[in-house]
Amino acid sequence: MEMLTMREYLVLQKLQESRHPLTVSFLASSFDVNERTIRNDLQGLDAWCRKQGMQLCRKPNVGVWLETKGRIIHPETPPSSQDFHRQIVYSPDDRQKLMAFELLLRNEAVLVKEFEFLLGISKSTALRDLETLERTWSNTPLQLVKRPNFGVLAVGEEREIRNALFRLLTDESLMKIPVAQKYNDAVYRCLKVEGKQSGAPESGKQRMLDVWLGLRRELDRHGMRLTDEALATYALHMAIAAYRIRLGEQISLTDKQKERIRRQNFHPWLVQLLERMMPSQDPSWPEEEVLNMAVHLAASSMSEWLENSQVLSEGETSLLAAAVHNMVEITERFLGLSFQGDGELYRGLANHLAPMIHRLRYGIASKPACAPAEIDVKHAYQWIFYAARSGAKVVEELFDLSVPDSEVAHLSLYIGAAVERKKGSASSSGVRAVIVCGSGVGTSQMLEVRLMQEFPEIRVRATCSVFAIEKWLDGKTDLFLATVPFQLEGATVIECSPFLDSKDVFAIRAWLTGGSSSFANLRDKLTEEIVAAAAQLGLRHPRLSKEVSQTIASYFANSEKTMTHYWKRSDQGKMLDDLLTKQTVLCHPDCSTWEDAVKTAGQLMEQTGAVDAEYTEAMMNGLRKHGPYMVVAPGVALLHARPQDGVKEVGMSLQIVPDGVTFGHPSRDPVRLVFAFGTTDSQSHLQALSRLMSLFNDEERLSALMKSSSVDEALTLLHD
Repeated sequence: MEMLTMREYLVLQKLQESRHPLTVSFLASSFDVNERTIRNDLQGLDAWCRKQGMQLCRKPNVGVWLETKGRIIHPETPPSSQDFHRQIVYSPDDRQKLMAFELLLRNEAVLVKEFEFLLGISKSTALRDLETLERTWSNTPLQLVKRPNFGVLAVGEEREIRNALFRLLTDESLMKIPVAQKYNDAVYRCLKVEGKQSGAPESGKQRMLDVWLGLRRELDRHGMRLTDEALATYALHMAIAAYRIRLGEQISLTDKQKERIRRQNFHPWLVQLLERMMPSQDPSWPEEEVLNMAVHLAASSMSEWLENSQVLSEGETSLLAAAVHNMVEITERFLGLSFQGDGELYRGLANHLAPMIHRLRYGIASKPACAPAEIDVKHAYQWIFYAARSGAKVVEELFDLSVPDSEVAHLSLYIGAAVERKKGSASSSGVRAVIVCGSGVGTSQMLEVRLMQEFPEIRVRATCSVFAIEKWLDGKTDLFLATVPFQLEGATVIECSPFLDSKDVFAIRAWLTGGSSSFANLRDKLTEEIVAAAAQLGLRHPRLSKEVSQTIASYFANSEKTMTHYWKRSDQGKMLDDLLTKQTVLCHPDCSTWEDAVKTAGQLMEQTGAVDAEYTEAMMNGLRKHGPYMVVAPGVALLHARPQDGVKEVGMSLQIVPDGVTFGHPSRDPVRLVFAFGTTDSQSHLQALSRLMSLFNDEERLSALMKSSSVDEALTLLHD
């Protein structure tokens, strides 16, 4: 039988689930390909559908839909995935994840033969995949136990098993595979929603949506409103817990943890909420499970809190306030800015840190959708990420936690928004837009301030969740800008990053001038125009169209993010080769302590007339007060103070210390490269940071620089 490609299969699935015809442009946007690719997929799918007794219908200006014997296939009655999944060739990674699903959800030994049947693979392939899965789990608290004539069994701490299930169920690429969706359905059917029983027949996605909406109503009764992403996360953790309770498994908490959680005021009413979400025939939630769900609730990002709820103890609330104050002060020093009076920054950091502390303290898995954001922040806001990382050190010390980069990336969003707020104000007229965001205040703030910078003609009416969008369908909204994928009939929706990268700017600009909002369509149109212009000049080649299209895509994928006007070279003033010279670079300095290194760094800049002695003392005081936050990377320190602390003109210095000097950083000592800089204002301060960050990201050049034996060798590496 003819095989479907994975994308053809996913297109088929979208058509099955839709109640309305889908346009080719919508499908192209959904899979991030051009319309020509989708039309080719539909052509292959058309032949396959005919063999299955289905008809793929297409009508210009209407769209594409599926029919069987004249009846449109609705999502309530789709063909079973078992009719199709054996015709799909799964990747090794997907097979291993599907195996993990079976092992974790069944909570019993699984025979190798069952994996062969489930995935349509040979015994040798099944055994090879299990060996790979065993190696993968060897780096986690989970174990894979294999016994002859018994099967394969997953063992581990209950929380680790639940976290592993959560990661699988939030793996977006995995959950696009139809056979994987049955696991999601099985988990959500353990919860009840108003007017429906847990086993009521309905599509898995509809069941999941019903659970979300039901949970949202229950929380509303108690004055609590979660962000869309937090609501989905909390519902999934609850469903996993309900599933595991049915299997007779239970979470374990220490007496100290129980006592700490009981102090949260929303614990008593949470008992009733959980009882209403559980089917009547299921056992009641044990106290430890109720307390566990209370922790998950405290670890959720909220847009509205119950007034009397106490997420942290009184002592820890005071510590949190101190942590936020110190984080902002360190960030101000690092960026050369003042955030005095910016209440949004202080509130945003506090509201993110409180649930973050619970997530890290109790090892609660969160949705890995923040990974792309982490990458974007590191690329586009490198210096702000470093500032947030330095500030997060305060939280680690006060609460005895290790803050991962994914959380630092979220903290960077609040700081980045504060930086952008200092650069402009919103337009009071023009295009009216609503931001649709599901992940929290930081993300929406970042997008709003980026819009102010790039599109002063766009006025943001409001920020809302997907669930609350109806309020803004009042005919007064020209454009919806979404950080989450969704389709809105009769309205223009542009999905974009909160950072508004070059592709997003291109798409919005094209829409404002009356063009398409799909980047793939814009790329195709631009390609056609370039190829046509080349043909007029007599330039023709069969691969020209493909090469032009790939070049355009590559340009937008790899170009610098249009994050800030500070990145424009024409505004950068003095470059590194102007600042780091034979007078300001020193090899093998005579310094045995960090104080010696700071004094020498200041003296090198004083000699050029860039700073006063006061600046050196300010750098010293910053380290004494806040610790080694200026050690920004392994072996690298970036010394600085504020522009008002004695800077006459932009200056910079570098010391290369082969044996290293200790600054007191737990993981980045000894420091072998001691950079220092001083700037006259916040703009030149950020310019200097952006130039140095590009150097710090070049590990090969940094390593060679640490080994430099002369100033000339170091300058060659710096100015290469």
